[in-house]
Amino acid sequence: MAMGKVRGRRAATTIPAGDVVKVVSDPAEEPVMVDVLWNGRPFMVFTGDLKEHAEELPESFDPFPRRPGSGRKHINNRLLKC
Repeated sequence: MAMGKVRGRRAATTIPAGDVVKVVSDPAEEPVMVDVLWNGRPFMVFTGDLKEHAEELPESFDPFPRRPGSGRKHINNRLLKC
């Protein structure tokens, strides 16, 4: 399950199997939720869901390259296939 803005409103949504997310927060402290980019948009996802359902992808596969000057620091940059 992911939490974020859908059609301009905060909502819970399901990331479809096979979609790719990019972890952009530091999950080192084992938080309950982590920040991800999904389809280039920010969402929060339960850490347990990612551990249970996602697989890590190589760095060379990056559908969401960081734009220069975006101001957003991608701390983790791990790519996961859900």
